[in-house]
Amino acid sequence: VADSVSYEKAPAFILIIVNNFEDLSNMQPNVMQNSLALLRRDITPSYVEHANSLATYSAYFNLSTNKRFSPTSPKWIKYGRYRKELVPNIYGSLQFVRGSLVPSMAAGLRYSIPRTTLKTTRFYLMWEPYFFFSKDSKNKVVTDRNDFITLRYIEEDENDRKSGGFEFISNVSFGYLAGRRGEWFEKNTFKVGLPGVRSGWLQIEPELYFNNFVKNFSPTIKLTLHYE
Repeated sequence: VADSVSYEKAPAFILIIVNNFEDLSNMQPNVMQNSLALLRRDITPSYVEHANSLATYSAYFNLSTNKRFSPTSPKWIKYGRYRKELVPNIYGSLQFVRGSLVPSMAAGLRYSIPRTTLKTTRFYLMWEPYFFFSKDSKNKVVTDRNDFITLRYIEEDENDRKSGGFEFISNVSFGYLAGRRGEWFEKNTFKVGLPGVRSGWLQIEPELYFNNFVKNFSPTIKLTLHYE
């Protein structure tokens, strides 16, 4: 592995798992050579070209069949921060909207483009349902779900994430109310998220709601917990 990747001081280890302890005595003498041969199938010149000194290789092989079983495709093996990726994404938020404290969840896709070893640009396409709670005439809790389709752009800096405090983050989002229930939002409501601050996975940003250009304009502060 060291010869292929050409990192003279790169740490590495190979873990061999057996079903029974007695299987160790029956292990073939060339098991290590076979293991290295399987690794070299994935650590190709293309892998080395995209990897950096902090890149991580992690995969599992079945030595009896000489096949990799996790991940199922080499494209899911980590190449470090220089690799573009399109992955599923979720995050949860809490905001004060139209006089109510409103939780929301978001699910969709995130496309990441590494700019340098420390800076990454991320684009999001998210379904973002907001949950409003009220009571009806019989004092029963009623839940009104209002669905936004949201596009988001974030420019992240790894140094800011590791600083431990809140740092400014380039963040812009635009959402459209695709599903409306109750009278919380007007028809054709839009929302715009502006640059804010972030510490680790926690992000705080101002968000603006309006319809028909700037009619029924209302601002809020949004707290978001990203899962990455």
